[in-house]
Amino acid sequence: MLKKLIQNFAVKINFPPFVWVYQAYYAAVLKIIIESLKKQPGIMAIYLIAGMAAGDSVYGLSDIDLIIIIDDNKETKARVAGAYKKLSRLSPLLKGDEMGIYGIEDVRRSYGQTDLYLKYKFFTECKKRGKLLYGRDILRQFNELEGIQRNEFILGQLAFIWSLFLKNFLIGGRIQNKLMRNYICYKLTSDTCKAFISARNNQELFSRKEALEYAGQYLNGPLKIHIDKIKALSKKRFNMDVPRLLADTYDFYLRTVQAAIEQMPCIDESAAGGKEIDKEVSFDFENLDFIISDANKAKINALLALIREKYKNCIRSVLVCPFDLLHNNPLDEEHISIFIVPQGQLTLEAITEFNGIIESSLSAQHLYLYMVTRDMAISLNRLDAGQIHSALFPLQWMDISVLLYLSSPSSVLLGRPLEYDRKKKLVKNYFSERLLDWVPKHEVLVRKSISDPKFIRWPTIEFQVFFWHALRLKLLTNSGSTGKTFIPLSSRQVCRQCRKSADFNFPWLEEFHNEYQKNLNGLSSYSRAYFPQAIAALKKIYNFEFDSSELEADPLKKKMIISVVIPTFNRAKILEEALTSLAAQTRIPDEVVVVDNNSSDNTKEVVESFNHGLKIKYVLEPTQGTSTARNTGIKNASGDIIVFFDDDCVADKEWLHYLEQPFLGDPFIGVVGGEIFACRVKGTLVEDYCIADALLRVGIR
Repeated sequence: MLKKLIQNFAVKINFPPFVWVYQAYYAAVLKIIIESLKKQPGIMAIYLIAGMAAGDSVYGLSDIDLIIIIDDNKETKARVAGAYKKLSRLSPLLKGDEMGIYGIEDVRRSYGQTDLYLKYKFFTECKKRGKLLYGRDILRQFNELEGIQRNEFILGQLAFIWSLFLKNFLIGGRIQNKLMRNYICYKLTSDTCKAFISARNNQELFSRKEALEYAGQYLNGPLKIHIDKIKALSKKRFNMDVPRLLADTYDFYLRTVQAAIEQMPCIDESAAGGKEIDKEVSFDFENLDFIISDANKAKINALLALIREKYKNCIRSVLVCPFDLLHNNPLDEEHISIFIVPQGQLTLEAITEFNGIIESSLSAQHLYLYMVTRDMAISLNRLDAGQIHSALFPLQWMDISVLLYLSSPSSVLLGRPLEYDRKKKLVKNYFSERLLDWVPKHEVLVRKSISDPKFIRWPTIEFQVFFWHALRLKLLTNSGSTGKTFIPLSSRQVCRQCRKSADFNFPWLEEFHNEYQKNLNGLSSYSRAYFPQAIAALKKIYNFEFDSSELEADPLKKKMIISVVIPTFNRAKILEEALTSLAAQTRIPDEVVVVDNNSSDNTKEVVESFNHGLKIKYVLEPTQGTSTARNTGIKNASGDIIVFFDDDCVADKEWLHYLEQPFLGDPFIGVVGGEIFACRVKGTLVEDYCIADALLRVGIR
């Protein structure tokens, strides 16, 4: 609320004395932040970036953007983030998502390798445009980015710009505040112009106004008209209505991105990486047979129906890809990607309709949408926290198995396979320099996880994905082929390969895979019952010590031994009703232990009358007390499960059946309980009211 008032007053009125106060407030907040963070050990440098650093801020709309470089101590990041979070509660100028905390190793790795976004953040936003507020200028020691690296940081900048559009206009609804909406469109347009000038002139511009002026000299037609609209919007302090502003900003971004890419130098084959990969490995795309949940199948069919009905003339192809593109893990069937290849570009209206079909999910399997331009894959609904490159990345940056699959008929849902310029390479494919090089590295990670005592407590799907990936690694290691190495790309292909090998053909493997399919469908399963066997199998093939009895044991117990313990005292009549309800169970108890807590009525006779309907045991406990009676019942029970039941209760006929199911499905379940309802009996008007009220309250909960 305070921030909104500041925006309205500072932006709309632009009254100089108030703006001076706002500037002083900003300076004071920044000083407090720096003085506070300086006290945190492990901080090596603090940079102010974005509009505030370049003197290009809009008071009332701009926030404080910081990059903090720390040492590589794992505890430092949590400590610094906690300190910043406390500070953000004191000022509306601070936003948690506007601060990045990175280790010095992150800086070194981004300079030499994969992260396009961090290249842009470190070596453009910080080194060239940023302002060092505290510490040593860590980035000074790195040389200027050239060639491949320069292309990478420009693409990182374009990914960051698209991530802002995704976050503010496509994911989670659109911003309703007109001032902020107009300001973000101004930022998106001017920052896109910066990237274009970087690509065209090899020149870095700090000012957004300067970028708009420069880009206006090179861009014509609708792009020039949009720049003029944005400049007019800025002069009006963003307090004006501009027709089609959002659609024009979207169109400007896509067209200018393509213009920027055309200005980027291509790199030769030797520098690009992955040149001969498809000659040393083989894939079976026709029999990939990957899992798509029933809910996602329905969504995909609805999407295709909408395209055929309304957009068939503007969409060339629709492709499905069962791989996690972000983490380059072909075996992660938790993520399914849909690629839409348009004739030209999709309209915002179409994207909104497509996302409306995709966004609601009833399964645990994620469904992502991408639009494919000539050189890029652009996310329409995915933006992973801390992973800006999930928003946009070059096609040549994908794992080679993904590219080959998308180029095959097996990927086609509509139209024809992906076609792309194989010779035009903008960035180095770090993931595919040699596809099998990652096997030893991943084996190290697998061994580390297997030896972790907490491994058995991993979330179900995460465990399953890891298990099939670990099996695939060993299949590749043990292949011993002198020709091409076959790489399985789905869990079913891994399962089939395991059945062909005596070392991997575990009798329960197919059933375990069936449970995995249930998990991806969002259904209840018995997956966790297989965890001890799965871990024993991984320990065996990775040469760890393991319990052979766990490997051979039947993962699923078809039935547990259930002992029902009932303590009772002088309640023979109602005890009879309780025992009658147990005798009527769809799942009859294996044993009923009635503990007589020194009753003086005919309790023993009632118990003995059920000898023909139940396997029942009468135990006398002279020391009175519910706890004592229950402990006596436990000592006399022989079941796998001990169920406590009171003598004044009546069990639903499927009570024991449903109590047993969690124990059958998960060997780590220790306690199961359920809700108890008031039992409807004949009574007074007051009693009837109380029972009805209790049931009503249960229904409300």
